[in-house]
Amino acid sequence: SSETSYVSFTAQNNLSLSDNVNVNANSSLNFRAIAGAMTIAGGTYSSETSLVNFTAQNNLSLSDNVNVNANTSLNFTSNDDMTVTGGTYSSETSLVSFTAQNNLSLSDNVNVNANTSLDFTSYGDMTVTGGTYSSATALVSFTAQNNLSLSDNVSVNAQNSLVFTTNTSDITVTGGTYTSSNASILFRAANNLNLSGNMMFSARNGTEFRAAGGSITIAGGRYSFGSGNVTFNAPDTSVSSDATVRAARTTAQSILISDGKTLDIGTGVLEAATITGGILKATLSDAAKTAPMITATAANVTLALDMSDVSRDEVTLYHITDGTGFSFAGYDTNKFAVSASVFNVNEARAVGPLRGWTGGDLYILRLLSSGKAAIRVLRNKGFFITGNEEKAIAALEDDVVDMLSPFHKAAARNIITLLDASPGNPVWLKQLLREVTPEASPSASSTATANAGAVMNIVGGRMGGGSSSTDKGRSGGDYTAGAASVWAQGLYNKADLHKADGFDSDSTGFAAGFEYNVNDSVKAGVGYAYTNTDIDTARSKTDVDTHTFFTYGEYKPDNFYVNGVLSYGHSRYDETTRLAGLQSDYRANTFAGQVMAGYAVNDIVTPEAGLRYTSVRQRSYIDALGAKMASKTLDTWTWVGGVKAAKSFRSGNTTITPDAKLALTYDFRRDSQNRTVTLANCSSYVAEAKT
Repeated sequence: SSETSYVSFTAQNNLSLSDNVNVNANSSLNFRAIAGAMTIAGGTYSSETSLVNFTAQNNLSLSDNVNVNANTSLNFTSNDDMTVTGGTYSSETSLVSFTAQNNLSLSDNVNVNANTSLDFTSYGDMTVTGGTYSSATALVSFTAQNNLSLSDNVSVNAQNSLVFTTNTSDITVTGGTYTSSNASILFRAANNLNLSGNMMFSARNGTEFRAAGGSITIAGGRYSFGSGNVTFNAPDTSVSSDATVRAARTTAQSILISDGKTLDIGTGVLEAATITGGILKATLSDAAKTAPMITATAANVTLALDMSDVSRDEVTLYHITDGTGFSFAGYDTNKFAVSASVFNVNEARAVGPLRGWTGGDLYILRLLSSGKAAIRVLRNKGFFITGNEEKAIAALEDDVVDMLSPFHKAAARNIITLLDASPGNPVWLKQLLREVTPEASPSASSTATANAGAVMNIVGGRMGGGSSSTDKGRSGGDYTAGAASVWAQGLYNKADLHKADGFDSDSTGFAAGFEYNVNDSVKAGVGYAYTNTDIDTARSKTDVDTHTFFTYGEYKPDNFYVNGVLSYGHSRYDETTRLAGLQSDYRANTFAGQVMAGYAVNDIVTPEAGLRYTSVRQRSYIDALGAKMASKTLDTWTWVGGVKAAKSFRSGNTTITPDAKLALTYDFRRDSQNRTVTLANCSSYVAEAKT
């Protein structure tokens, strides 16, 4: 360090500086390799009042742990290649410059900040694969004599102009974020300019891509220009893969879209001398009511128009193109009336498909919402529409969707987009309609009831066979100590409903408990069970986790016995629909009780009968489309009857008792599983469950 003057490092050949270097100068700070290379692998370098210079005759390399700060200008110069793989470089009051006589490479971990201009110059190729580059008050420029390449992780911000230039060759941009707060963004290629990937641009005075001696190629990707304009300045701009351009106004000379590929301009305006081939996609907006969306002469161009926001109340005149040579892409005539001639609402059904249109104005009326249009298509194809499906599509009406939260609105818009894209695929339409509709099968309640029954059966297997000391060890999962036993047992349950809107479920888990023989006639116990259930329906797949706590007891003075079980279960359901991927999660609590009585006819056979009560209380929840499903309690009363057979075999101190049970259950009383569904606009309907 120097407290009052400069610091200088000069090497006749190579100069190398490492991580733990710390250099501070009051005035200028200079590093120079007169006839060799300079490698800076780390360290901190600063000038309190003046400039900092790094100059190498050969290669100059800067790494991640470098931190350089200049009060005035900061300059890096190499008479050969320059490689910057990281580091932080800043000028508090002036410019920052990186100049390479040959190639210049900048990587992800580079962070450069200039108070005034920021300049990168290469007399060979320049490759920028990442990094953050900014100028607080002036312009940022990247200039390469040959090729210039910019990649995904690049972020450049200039207060004024942001300029990328090649003097003899191409510019290739595959991603990045580029901002000019008060001026424009300019890409100037001496030859070709190639674009692909996803990019964001924000420029007060617009963005221009210029290929002076070649063409511009858009090889797919998404390009967002916010509310700004973009100009493609080349004799030809080619779209070789599907691409999306989001700008207020897009200007080009000649646009060539490859066969089968799509250029999507959204709600923006497109101006070009000519457009040839491919598909041009645009979205109708209010701006098209006053001025053409597309100004160009076309040849073999198919115009695909997104008409989602068209009025259902009145026929609207839209100015689509100022130029001819277009053909109109197919659309759902159940949903839209489109004509080059004026018509009124009463005549809309008779309009028919648009024919012979090559450009100009169109009169458009929306006939049906996406959901209602889907139902009409399905009915025309002979598909049966359930009452629940008829009611559920109200969730896709505009007045409902507009009131949804951003998350639920995005899900609803996605369904609408899928419906609009599927008029020719009735099987797909039917599946989407099924997924919009609340689950009609009794899968949730039936699975909860079945799981509660499975726990009852496991616990019941521990009773009805006596409480004597010879029966304490009832399975390989038991541990017995005196009158007490700790036990555990695996659990598997399968439930199926083989009918329309049926389901299939598989449950696996375990149960464990502690029990105590109070005396030779009485035993009591408590326990816990966990089950994981997979439910498959035509509509969705659901994963269920259930935690059950239970208590039980038995009185068996002789061959006669009576026992009872009480349980409480809490279940979490995670549901995902099969096609659209709509996700909902909800909860249910299950209360269950069972009383059984039996009589051991002999040492082997024991008939028994009893009564089971199950109450599944499903909580209210908001589904994936923002509809509120009302809470519901489903009570089931069940007769249980059966016979068990068991025979003990003793070998030394070990007793083995195989047993089998045959039982029949009959639900003699079960509540309706209908649920009230309330939409975002406060309208409601009843979803009728299949039983």
